[in-house]
Amino acid sequence: MELQTQAERLLAVLSTALGVLFASIFTSVVTNDISDLRRLKRMRKEAEDKLCDFLEAHPVPQSLEQQLSSYARRHMSRVVPPSKEELAGSLPHFLYEELCREAFTPIISGHILLPSLCSKYSAFQRELCVRCFREWPVMAQETLFQPGLQCESLLFVVRGIITYSKALLPPVTGSISTTSWAQIVPGSAGEPGEVSASSLSECDWLCEHCLWTTWSYVGQARADSGADMLCLSRDRVCELAQVYKEAAAELARYAALAVGLLNNTAEEELSDLPIELSR
Repeated sequence: MELQTQAERLLAVLSTALGVLFASIFTSVVTNDISDLRRLKRMRKEAEDKLCDFLEAHPVPQSLEQQLSSYARRHMSRVVPPSKEELAGSLPHFLYEELCREAFTPIISGHILLPSLCSKYSAFQRELCVRCFREWPVMAQETLFQPGLQCESLLFVVRGIITYSKALLPPVTGSISTTSWAQIVPGSAGEPGEVSASSLSECDWLCEHCLWTTWSYVGQARADSGADMLCLSRDRVCELAQVYKEAAAELARYAALAVGLLNNTAEEELSDLPIELSR
């Protein structure tokens, strides 16, 4: 078809240009996806090769070797989202701070104290979200902690399901019937030998005890599938308290109540689950 007018010729040129542009974008996206898949496959193979080389030089029992190999495959098959530190270098400072504040504040919304402090003291909220929270990507069937070890951080669940029990959890090949952590089954209930477990999901938390007193884990926690955690260490809370005096006063009152409740709780009833203070 012969183009008769200038407008038709211009429209034809624009259509051709747009077609080339969209084709280039599509090709670029597909190429990047393929490159990412190849890179992930290469990284997984490199990790497995390193593990194999180490095990050749340092033989271990076959059961442990199988666990290590399985963990390496799970670890490298999961694409871990970028951390906030990785984003800090590519965003303007004010946008980075706003991103951290909006992303992390909803995660702590169920806690008795922290949301209140954030709503009252904007500078405290900014410091908490930008500098104090640390992200922890957890692999499928990875154990977060076991009884007896020193606890250093409050853990919030950002994504995924975490199974917690005061008894040692069964091997990862077994199955666990979980309940909401707010409806944890008493250890005396159930069949002999049965593990009473609780299930934590998004916005639930564990181990805040360590913020207010010296604490060692009394149970075991494990990720059912890939999960993301948000960690708040005791040292970071102390740093916040030194800077924000009004918030520090409320932190101190809450800490006194929490420690008092823990001291009045029978040892066999203590757990790493949330401290049940009344609002």
